[in-house]
Amino acid sequence: MRPLPDNASFEVGASLGVPALTAHRALTVAENGPRRLAPKALDSTIVLVTGGAGAVGHAAIQLVLFTDLDRMAAAADDVTEAVRDGAMGVGTEHGLPIVRFPLAETAAAHTAVQNHVVGKVVVDPAA
Repeated sequence: MRPLPDNASFEVGASLGVPALTAHRALTVAENGPRRLAPKALDSTIVLVTGGAGAVGHAAIQLVLFTDLDRMAAAADDVTEAVRDGAMGVGTEHGLPIVRFPLAETAAAHTAVQNHVVGKVVVDPAA
């Protein structure tokens, strides 16, 4: 644990939960990566966030957007490439349809997962 900076309110400290700290750790743990997140801190990085509808994934997306990174991979593009390279098929024809949500509807994607939607839920920041 570390004390909050003097200019951070108690409310800010109370709002930093385990998911946000986990996401921050994931983005700053790489050997040659940044130790702190700031605008442009991830400029030499491509980030793929899996599980973006969950609490940690949502926090990771928000932190990546904070750094102004413009190379956060959309899962749909990666799924297409993985299938082309021989991974398990994704799509209606394979029994695993892709259910897409724009980033602004992340809460709806989370609700879909909680309601046991059949398919791969993708939150696409580019949509």
